[in-house]
Amino acid sequence: MGPAGVGKGGRDEYVFAAQATGGAAGHYPCPVPNHCPDWAAPARRSVVEAVVGKLVDPPDRRSIGRANEVVNDVLADPRLFAAVFAALHDEQPVVRMRAADAIEKVSRERPELLDPHAEALLAIAATTRDTEVRWHAAQLLGRAPLAAAHRSRVVEVLLGYLDDASGIVKTCAMQALADLADEDQELTARIVPLLEQLTATGSPAMRARGRKLLRMLAADCG
Repeated sequence: MGPAGVGKGGRDEYVFAAQATGGAAGHYPCPVPNHCPDWAAPARRSVVEAVVGKLVDPPDRRSIGRANEVVNDVLADPRLFAAVFAALHDEQPVVRMRAADAIEKVSRERPELLDPHAEALLAIAATTRDTEVRWHAAQLLGRAPLAAAHRSRVVEVLLGYLDDASGIVKTCAMQALADLADEDQELTARIVPLLEQLTATGSPAMRARGRKLLRMLAADCG
């Protein structure tokens, strides 16, 4: 048995019924075609549902609930990452929020786990209206291994986030854009005026982050 109690065997390791989090009946779609484990393997269901089911309670979106427990579960058994990523499609906003939080925290230590999900992440980032998912998506896009062909789309999504009503989303997008601009003079020239404007007019957190990022980009240019 694996460290989280999931049997060994490769792609048939997981199943996660959507009803485990109160979502629609049936199963979450595979987020990465030809990469997912077998979502219909009943022998795997209890372990995965127990882990991802931790994202449900309490229902208050102001709390991350047991998301940190999920982070520890995934770090102990990285094969669970795909199931947590799939929870970004849950019908409950609180589950999507906590899944995004857990994914972001896991990827700090295991960024390579994002590799097969990078394009799916970009699609979610471009379409989600969940504030909490958007700010975590901004953080993730700055470290996801997207192909060069997708870089312009990432930049456009992040630039769109600068118009978000949430100051946290804007601040995270500022950081991600600056990270992407590292050693990219063309992008640097494009975002510096935006950062200057946000540093002058944004929230205290945006102004503080903007000053730091502008110094970083100026040093890179020097």
